[in-house]
Amino acid sequence: MTVMWDYNFEVEKEIDVKVDYEVDLEISTDPKLDSWVDVDHYYDVDVDIKGNDATWNIDIEALGDNTSVQLNLFVLVTDYMSSIITTGYAAVD
Repeated sequence: MTVMWDYNFEVEKEIDVKVDYEVDLEISTDPKLDSWVDVDHYYDVDVDIKGNDATWNIDIEALGDNTSVQLNLFVLVTDYMSSIITTGYAAVD
């Protein structure tokens, strides 16, 4: 006697999933910006600098939302001249 089983069957099932969630979010910001520059005038170059020295410091700050910053730098050094040109901005909305 031979018994044959039919293993082909389908099952349909509906599942309801309910998720309840609650989020309490509190963000506090207190920006603190410090800027400190210590300029060291030590030059380790192959030329003897006798006066005519120019240095500068740049510190630009803008506080607020949607900030934007840009700095452009151009340096030119020849036998008779050294030049640095900077432009830039710091802005907020």
